[in-house]
Amino acid sequence: MKTAVIIFLMTCTKVMCTEDTCSKEDPLCKEKSENKFIDPNQVQSIINEIEMLRRTNLNKAYEEIKSFLIDYPENPNGLLLLSKIQRALYSKLHPKMRDIGKLELLNPSLYVLIKILKLPKEDLADKQHAETAEFASANALGCGNKTMSVLMLKTILERHNNPSIDMETYRYYFEMLAEELFYDKQYSEAKEMIENFHKMFPGPNSELKLLSALISRYNEIVNKQPFVLSHDILKKIKPKDDDQKREIIIFINDVETELRKQKRTTEVYTLFELCEELGVFPSKYQRPNMLFDNLKAQPVWSVEESGQKEKLMKLQDNWKHIKRELTNLTAELEDEDWKENSNLETQGLYGQYFFLGDGRTSLPPFACAVTPMFCEIIKEFNLVQECALCEVKLEFIEPLAHLRPHCGPTNAKLRSVIPVSMSTNITVVQNEESPFRMRVGDETIQWEEGKPSVFDTSFENELWNKSGGPKLLLVIDFKHPELTPEDDILHPSNWEILDVDGSSVYQMKPSVLS
Repeated sequence: MKTAVIIFLMTCTKVMCTEDTCSKEDPLCKEKSENKFIDPNQVQSIINEIEMLRRTNLNKAYEEIKSFLIDYPENPNGLLLLSKIQRALYSKLHPKMRDIGKLELLNPSLYVLIKILKLPKEDLADKQHAETAEFASANALGCGNKTMSVLMLKTILERHNNPSIDMETYRYYFEMLAEELFYDKQYSEAKEMIENFHKMFPGPNSELKLLSALISRYNEIVNKQPFVLSHDILKKIKPKDDDQKREIIIFINDVETELRKQKRTTEVYTLFELCEELGVFPSKYQRPNMLFDNLKAQPVWSVEESGQKEKLMKLQDNWKHIKRELTNLTAELEDEDWKENSNLETQGLYGQYFFLGDGRTSLPPFACAVTPMFCEIIKEFNLVQECALCEVKLEFIEPLAHLRPHCGPTNAKLRSVIPVSMSTNITVVQNEESPFRMRVGDETIQWEEGKPSVFDTSFENELWNKSGGPKLLLVIDFKHPELTPEDDILHPSNWEILDVDGSSVYQMKPSVLS
C-alpha cells in the first residue's frame, strides 16, 4: 500500500513541476517564473507587435495572440485584440461559411468581450471598461443573437456607477436592454426593466411605453383578456404633435423590421393596431410617412375611380402594339440598365427599368425610340411636369420572388399595374390561391395580362411569384384624384434629387418645410 502511495505522489510531483508551473522547492523554476516579462511595457509591446501583424497577416496574428494569452490569460488588451481578430476573420468568410464562423469565431469573440467586462477594477480600470463596453455593445447588438445581446448588456451594467460612463450612455444601455429582452421573448423581465427605466430616467419615454403596451396587448390577446392594461398605457403616450408622432414612427419601423425577421406576425399587426388607436396611422394597413388627411382611402381602386380612366383604357385598347414595344425594349436593354430594388427586402431576383423615377426626370430617348406609342401615351399623364415622386417603370420578377410587406411613402398618389407577360410553365399553387398575385391591405389583386389594376401603395402591399416563370409588369404612378393644388406636395418644384452613394434620394426643399 505504501508503494502505491509513493508512486502516486511521484506522479503528482512530475505533473506539478512542468515547464509552465513551479514548485516552491525548485529555485530554478522560481527564477524562471520571475523573469517572465515582469515589465508591463514589455507585455504591451508584444501586443502592439501583434496589432501591427494583424494588418498584414490576420491568420498569423490570430495564432500569435492565442499563444500570448496562454501566458497572460487575464490581460485585457490582449483579450480585446483577440476579439477584434476573431471578428475580422469572421467578416472575411464567404457567406456560405458564416454559420460555421458564428460558432468558431463570432460567438467566441463576444464571449471574450464578456470575459474582459467581468474583470475586477484592479485589472480593468473604469475608463478601459467604458471603452470596452462601447465596443462590446455595438458588436453584440449587431450580431443578430438577442440572447447574446441581452447577456452582453447585463454584463456591462454589472459594474455600477462607472464614472467613465456618462448618464446618457447609461440610459442607452438600459433602453437597449429593455428592447433586447422583448426581442428575446423575455416579456416579464422586459416589462420590469421598462418600469425600472421610468424610475431611473423620468420623462415621456414614449417608445418604451409603447413597447410595454405591446407586451400587455399581446398577453391580453393570448390569454383572451379585455384590453384594459394596454389601453391605460396608450392613454399616457398619445402624441401631442407631429414631432412626437415622427419619433414613434421611426421606432415602430425598427420594431417592425426585427419582428418580421423573426416571423412574429401576430405581434407586428398588434403593434399596428396600437398605432391606429394612438392616431399615428389611419389604420393598421395604411401607414405612409407623408399622410394627407381627407383623401379617399381604400386599398384597391377601380379604373373608373382613379381619375385616369381615359389614359389607362388607351393603353389597354392598344395593348398588343404596346406589349410588342415593351418586349422589344427588354431585348435591347443591358444588365446594367436594370436596377435592383434596394429599398425592399426581396426573396428572388427583382429588377426595375425606369422610364421616370429613381432620379430620371424625363423620358429616356433610347427607350422611347423603341416604344414610341407607349411614350406618347405616358406624356398625356403629365408626370414630368406635375409629379416628382411618380414612377413609370418595368418590373422583372423572377420565379419564387417575394416582395415582403411594405408601404409606400404617401397616400397622395395611386399606382396602376399592367401585366406585360403572364406566361407560366409550372405553378406552385397553395390553398387554391393564384401563384402570381399581390395583396394590398386585406384585399388580393388577381392580374390579367394587358388589363390595368389600380391600388394605393400607402396601404401595406406584398407580392408573390410562385409560378414557374418570370413575370414582367408595367407600373405607372399618378396623383390621387382628390389631391388639391393647395396640398400638392408632389409638384417637382418642391423636391430636389440628391446623389447618395450612387443612389438617387428625393428630399423636400428646405423652403417647403419652413
